[in-house]
Amino acid sequence: MPDSEIDPMVFLVSYPRSGQHFSQKLLENSSGRDEYCEYYNCWEKDCPAQKFPTRFRVPCYSGKRIQKNHDFEGDLPYAKQFRYAVLYRNPVLSIQSFYEWCLRNLKGVQIYKGQQKIVVPDSIDAWRVFAEQKAVYWRDFVQKWVLKNARANVGHFPYESLVSDTDEMRRFVKFCTPSVTDSRLQSAIDTQVTNLQSGNRSLRDAQSFRYPAPEIADKIREVTGPSFNRLYP
Repeated sequence: MPDSEIDPMVFLVSYPRSGQHFSQKLLENSSGRDEYCEYYNCWEKDCPAQKFPTRFRVPCYSGKRIQKNHDFEGDLPYAKQFRYAVLYRNPVLSIQSFYEWCLRNLKGVQIYKGQQKIVVPDSIDAWRVFAEQKAVYWRDFVQKWVLKNARANVGHFPYESLVSDTDEMRRFVKFCTPSVTDSRLQSAIDTQVTNLQSGNRSLRDAQSFRYPAPEIADKIREVTGPSFNRLYP
């Protein structure tokens, strides 16, 4: 029986900047197949979902087994026949990285003004608004997928462990792809570790951010409240 008939459909449900691309490469190297779908950027030729609103592209219409989802609106439904690999990270660090992603890709900072999304220039004030809004999102995301979700088909994978602990990498891949062979899994882990080391990457230091304002970091911790304290005591 082909592996694709053995392994489950998996949603990589991640708070932005919490290891989505690291996880994608780890799974691709483990399976040797392109199984990954970015539902809001459908690149699959002739996929009918390209014509659909993004909320109707879940699960993947092209049959991809792994689908990315940030659950931005908190409306990703739960279904017992799927698996959900949940990726999260220290909110101060993930929100800082999210802010920098906006500057690189949107040439500004995306914030909400009422119900409308707008892009504003980089500034300490933009960072302050962005940080508080994304802290609310982090709190709600973690409440839904981590703290209140102990189902067997929902796996929790903190970024800090996933990129530094080979046992955690192994647990992640086995959760998503139970049929993976030990040799393929070890090869994929070795590749990821080599890539991390060759890139001289290290865990983010909050003080190296462009706006190392302690009061904003404190505000993020205040907004995320008990959720932050339980996961990052």
